[in-house]
Amino acid sequence: MDQDQAPPELGHAARDAATPAVSAFYDRFPYPGDPLQDGPPPGYNWRWCVDSVVAAVRGGLPPRLGGNPRSWRILDAGCGVGLLRAPLKRAWPKAEYVGYEVSEYLCKRYGWRQGGLQELATREQFDVVICYDVMQYLKPAEARQAFANLGRVCRGVLYFGALTREDWEENCDQSRTDPAVMLRTGRWYRQQLSMYFLHMGAGFWLRRDTPLYVWEMDTAGARVQPAT
Repeated sequence: MDQDQAPPELGHAARDAATPAVSAFYDRFPYPGDPLQDGPPPGYNWRWCVDSVVAAVRGGLPPRLGGNPRSWRILDAGCGVGLLRAPLKRAWPKAEYVGYEVSEYLCKRYGWRQGGLQELATREQFDVVICYDVMQYLKPAEARQAFANLGRVCRGVLYFGALTREDWEENCDQSRTDPAVMLRTGRWYRQQLSMYFLHMGAGFWLRRDTPLYVWEMDTAGARVQPAT
């Protein structure tokens, strides 16, 4: 067939035969549901419910993930001077922000809770946990314990970042980056995180037992096997 030639149209008989099958498919699997669901039914695509649609438009988490957004709790683990507090409070004014920092000086000055991630023993849980540029300062055993602690206290989404060996060699400005760190591969970090979280891309990790149906193409590529 010539590339510019239109394909032959289906005859009336073929179209009529296809109609019942298509109709039955949409009756069984509405796409989206009509009306949008109040919540994702079991086995359904969670993206087609009111909570998820509103959250996607606003750039937040589905309210069902952490209850009423007014009750959301945010843990900034290794918060430093708390640069993220103001933008987070603008996004979620009634959410509770908890800063956690190892520096005694910063904790006294800004009112943060003091401690290292490997020592985080609270039984509290948080809907959003932030851990950025902290893990590279911990020794392997300390880092593993810190990941276990993050997996315990996070009941929703973790935003994670750490300087890797590749970042040091190829990406960062070494004249402006602290070299006194433990340089590990990104694969090592992903293996540790995958014990507790599912990678959603762009630094976001979803707690594995979060009650959301995550489709394969919503994740950040191949699912890394958890470290043993």
